[in-house]
Amino acid sequence: MKPHRIHMIHNLILNYGLYRKMEVYRPYKAIADEMTRFHCDEYVKFIQNIRPDNIVDFNKQIQRFNVGEDCPIFEGLYEFCQISVGGSLVAILELLRYHQRVLYIDINIHHGDGVEEAFYITDRVMTISFHKFGEYFPDTGDLRFTNMATQIKANLDEYDRLIDERVRLIHGKKSFRTYRSKGRDR
Repeated sequence: MKPHRIHMIHNLILNYGLYRKMEVYRPYKAIADEMTRFHCDEYVKFIQNIRPDNIVDFNKQIQRFNVGEDCPIFEGLYEFCQISVGGSLVAILELLRYHQRVLYIDINIHHGDGVEEAFYITDRVMTISFHKFGEYFPDTGDLRFTNMATQIKANLDEYDRLIDERVRLIHGKKSFRTYRSKGRDR
């Protein structure tokens, strides 16, 4: 999510008084070594080094990692990614302290492969990724993988309905807590 959108959401939460009904946690800033557990070294180094003033030096990597149009380069990109990665992981771990299961829903441009990889070996966290592109990162988010065969050109109410139907099928009546990430690509 772009910084100006985060600012807008923050103001909406304050102005509607929603903060009174929330527990707010300061997100953990992931370090490069932690990020490379879920993303390749080259990608993390690329995100660390690219800035708006040196884009031309990274043309090859920009194409390789599909950065630029849907995922713009901006000042502070690496710190934003550190907070996004760390915040997602901490949010899920915090929910697991109080709930037996967590459902992580990622609605985004690209496959949520980092979070999926982080919790792949546990049956306490289920990840679902609704994404537009699957072909940019080899072996992630491809339609040939386990998926809901649907072409989504829907609004969020239809997303919610699809999610609810599939989750009931997968989990039966077992309860879980949902963490939903929407549009967090840079």
